[in-house]
Formats: sequence, structure tokens, C-alpha cells
Amino acid sequence: VVRAVLSASSGWLRVAIALAYFASQRNGEVRASRVMDADFIESIAFARKAYSADVVVTPKSGHERAVPMADPLRAILAEAASGKKATARLVTDEHGQTPSRQRVYRAFIALQKRLGISPTWSFHSLRHAFATHLVQLGANIEAVREMMGHADLANTARYLHATSGDKVRAIGLLVGNWGETK
Repeated sequence: VVRAVLSASSGWLRVAIALAYFASQRNGEVRASRVMDADFIESIAFARKAYSADVVVTPKSGHERAVPMADPLRAILAEAASGKKATARLVTDEHGQTPSRQRVYRAFIALQKRLGISPTWSFHSLRHAFATHLVQLGANIEAVREMMGHADLANTARYLHATSGDKVRAIGLLVGNWGETK
């Protein structure tokens, strides 16, 4: 789903999807991201502020987060930042305005419907995919916890989802070690 929606999206929605998936940002953090929050020298995406209704506040975790910038995110953010001042928002609509939380959600759902994706994901599901995919690929769960901004692993664990393939691989590990277990 992530690859499909990212490939089919453009403009501010593409930037929003990329920040949510590759930098584990919440909707409010995505909308509050500024050019200065993309450190192209150190290759880090920061979540420093978040929108809560129409007010810019500290992120839900209470502190800023730094996530190493994946190459696809770097390219998308470089394009979004081009020609903008450091304090400008990265996610702005055709009128230069920051889209509302509902507008991001509605645009994301409409894109999925246009692509025939069913059931549709919520925008927040991109954060779940970030965590799940990293763990499936063998990432250190403590690193995932820190990038998500969670205080403890129990919060991160709620974001992890086992697929049928994960279960088959788990059984394969058991069977593969059958001769070694007692």
C-alpha cells in the first residue's frame, strides 16, 4: 500500500505521505514541518513541532525527534524545500496554506479509493507501517522506539502487526531448528 500511494501521489500529499512513512511523523507533525526541520547536511528529518487544531505545539512525545533521512524522503523533501525560506512549511497546498488534519486524511483516503485499495488505511497507519516494516526487516526495536518518540517499548509494540508471512517464517524457524530443540 505504501509504495502504491507514494508512487501515485504528488504535491503536498506526496510530501505528507513521505514524512509519515519514512520519518514516522504524525499528521500534526507532518503539517508543522518546516524546511529547517529537514537537515540535508546531516541527513536527518526532525519532528520539532506539531499542529493541534490550529495551534503549533510541542509534539505528543513532549520533545523533538530525529530520524535518519531515507533516500526517497530526501529527494521528496529537497523538491518540497526548493526555493522556500527555512521557516516555510514543507506541506502546503496550492494556495500556500497548511492543509487541515481532515484535508490530509480525506486526500489520503480519496487517493486510496482512486487506486482501488480496500480496505483503506488511515493516515496514521503509515506510522504503523513504518514500525512494522522496520521490525520485519530486522531493525533494532529500541531504535524504532526512539524514532517513533515512544516512552517505552509497550507503546511501540502496539504499532507492530504480524502478517501471515511473519507467522509462516516464525514456524519455519521452529521447524528449521527442530533437530536442535528438546
